[in-house]
Amino acid sequence: MSDSNKKLRTCPACSNQVSKKVKTCPHCGERLKRGFFYKLMVAVLGLFVAFVVLLMALPAPDKDPRLTEVNAEPPQSEVDADTWRQCKENDAYFEQLCKGKQVVWVGVIKEMKNARDIKVNVAGLGNFRVRMAERIDVTATPVDTEISFVAEVVNADGVFIRGELRDARILEVLRTASEFEDERRAEQAEAAAREAEEEAARAEAEATSCIGDLTYCESVEDFVKHNNAMAAWRYRCVERVEQASRYGDVKWGSSFMNRIQFESYEPGEWDPDAPSVTLIDRDAEVPNAFGTMERTVLRCTFDPKALAITELTAQ
Repeated sequence: MSDSNKKLRTCPACSNQVSKKVKTCPHCGERLKRGFFYKLMVAVLGLFVAFVVLLMALPAPDKDPRLTEVNAEPPQSEVDADTWRQCKENDAYFEQLCKGKQVVWVGVIKEMKNARDIKVNVAGLGNFRVRMAERIDVTATPVDTEISFVAEVVNADGVFIRGELRDARILEVLRTASEFEDERRAEQAEAAAREAEEEAARAEAEATSCIGDLTYCESVEDFVKHNNAMAAWRYRCVERVEQASRYGDVKWGSSFMNRIQFESYEPGEWDPDAPSVTLIDRDAEVPNAFGTMERTVLRCTFDPKALAITELTAQ
């Protein structure tokens, strides 16, 4: 069958060939009926249009379907918008007009500044505890079907929440900004006093041990490993060696390692009344008169009681 014949059909009244696209026969005027496929397409299109119209007629859902019941009837506020603005700007107004009152926002709340320990009850989601420093800790506990801020609110605009909360409210304001600052200062003073007490206890413990008093040390090893002054003595020995180097700078071991200088020591005998400690460094390179670096064993002897270096040798 040719392509032209596929586009034609026979008129049932006059038997002439006519186009399949025409609704009436151009020869006799007979009304031509549509085929089954055409009727099916029209029916499907009609159902689709009806479905779209139905969806448009339905109320738009919330962004979070779990908040549907919350958004139905927002709670009533005991403080109007103008009064709440005054309360946010003045502690005296806050104390007289807003403290202990129920304050309601109708709309989206995204940020509440200067707030602390706000508990947010979200419908079916649990108790969201919001702290300062923009951190949210979540604990799972059943709640009522409403969103509410319940806890200590400080002369604030809002609290930072990830996402959106609609029709949120403060059920009770417990403290003013000045009360919060007083409590914060008291907590800081308590922490400082506790730290000072701990530091005093550490200092007292060190003062009666080898850590802070060499007379309590039992050996050279005990002094080298535990006494607080050892870092300073190692530095003094390094400084004395560099001052004594006549031909250039001393190279202290490998350049890519954070090595401790004079890390070794000679055990020797320990006399608390006339102590003597000898530290040893075996990795230093000292320049000679010809400019060549020579690996040298350095010994630095000092009297920690007299606070003096008594001998420095190089081999």
